[in-house]
Amino acid sequence: MTALPFRNRWWQFYERGLSWAQGGFLSEAESDLRVCLDQRQTDARRARTYGMHFVQCFAHRELGAVLLAEGRLDESERELRLSIAQEPSAKADLLLERIRQLRDHAAQPPIQRTVEVLGGTANEPVPEVAGRLPEHQEVKPGIATGVSPGAIDIISVQPVAGGQPELAVRGHLRSVEGLPLWIAVGTAAAQRLLTTPDGDFEATIPVHASLRAGMDPATPELVLADITPPPGLQLSIDGPDHDQVAYGGRVWYRYDVRCPDGLSDLTIEQGGGEPLRLPLAGVRSAGMVAVDARIGRNEVRFVVRSHHAEVRSLTRHVTVQPSVHQDRELRATALAIPLQHPWPQAGKPADDPLLLSALSEDGRFRLIDRHADGLLTQELALVEAGYVDRTTAAAAGRRLAARYVISGTLVRGRRDIECFVRLLRSDTSELVCTADAYADHLEGDQAEQPFFTAVAGRLRQLFPVIEALARLDDGLFLLDVGARSGVLTAMRFHVLHDGPALPAQAAGGAVLEAQEPGDEQTPATLVSGSVTSGPARVISE
Repeated sequence: MTALPFRNRWWQFYERGLSWAQGGFLSEAESDLRVCLDQRQTDARRARTYGMHFVQCFAHRELGAVLLAEGRLDESERELRLSIAQEPSAKADLLLERIRQLRDHAAQPPIQRTVEVLGGTANEPVPEVAGRLPEHQEVKPGIATGVSPGAIDIISVQPVAGGQPELAVRGHLRSVEGLPLWIAVGTAAAQRLLTTPDGDFEATIPVHASLRAGMDPATPELVLADITPPPGLQLSIDGPDHDQVAYGGRVWYRYDVRCPDGLSDLTIEQGGGEPLRLPLAGVRSAGMVAVDARIGRNEVRFVVRSHHAEVRSLTRHVTVQPSVHQDRELRATALAIPLQHPWPQAGKPADDPLLLSALSEDGRFRLIDRHADGLLTQELALVEAGYVDRTTAAAAGRRLAARYVISGTLVRGRRDIECFVRLLRSDTSELVCTADAYADHLEGDQAEQPFFTAVAGRLRQLFPVIEALARLDDGLFLLDVGARSGVLTAMRFHVLHDGPALPAQAAGGAVLEAQEPGDEQTPATLVSGSVTSGPARVISE
């Protein structure tokens, strides 16, 4: 779909390509986006179409997203890096991170399984990810060596429960009448597979079998690439690990679980407390979970089960410290830019108020009203669909004297929602940190406030309030906390009055700025005020 009559302009190919991609028509989306790129080669947040009309165009990025959905990781990475070089965006950063995770998972050593093959046995490495066919998904024909490439259609591939790893395959042979179809595994002798007069077939075959069409099974006219089963139960956890420090007893984790046989539940076990059980449904579930951990070192174990009692587990270690009390005047000032949406239907009017409410309740930032400056509002209104690049966002933050800017993207699918936020420095437009949250199967609007609370919680977890001691060491201040405690480069620390003070109050306007942190210590420089000799108690902005 396009908003206006289609006249073969680059922006119309881009708009229609997004529409194809949103509907799941990946080949059509790829075609339209490539035509757009033939006419316009660069991504931009403000691309002039005609006269003074501007639209945003991320053809390289959206093509990268389509290629990633098709499993073409190298091509996808090239397009995404082109997009970032031309116009940085949080979505491109997120997609590149997904590619990295997929490669890391695929690089794990293959699992060795013994497969029954026509009366004998053969050891076949079965990769956990590469080459798998999703359940109930029509796939393209195999590789032809003499017959039309459309000779065999695989309609569905499903794992067979129990026993040896086998596949229930259903398909259609569309080649020359009377051409036999064969099943072969490795070097074992091929076996004939019967088809109906119309060419349809159903069979249970071992993993890594090949389907061959031809009069001679040893030298067939067509060989279909190896058929491998869909991946089994998968569990991915994103959150603190390796004894990273979290503050306040609540630790946020993002989970993503998948199983073609169906999911049963996810259990979170933490210390001696009562396990938290989350019932799951369908073949994929993802979301955020807050783990209430005790002060000190915690071992958090995630256990997911499928409908067929298959189990996967992952363990994370996190050290929890009490929340740091901070005077409101010492909080970092931040400007929240309206959320950005890849297409108009990707968000709702309530999204921005919900995020602002969650950020305010979290108490990490002192938010500046973005409507307080009429000129700023006018500038943002000129940006198509609310898209704001880092330079514009930083300029808006400087205009309102904000130390930081929070910008983000939000995408709604048919049943899920994903939010990706960036924290930027207003003075340099440098990226401080990123946080994201994902949830599927949301039931009604009442489930959305907890989702945005998770976004704010994840951001605070990555940019926490930290209390420390600073001592002067050879002309440079040294903080007794480092990256493990959440210190980030350029994070600022207020020097406090001597003695305990709750809430903490600043002394004389002295401020330190963190340099590149080590694991346990951080060098810092004095950017304002003065500090007397001896250790000084400091608190982050």
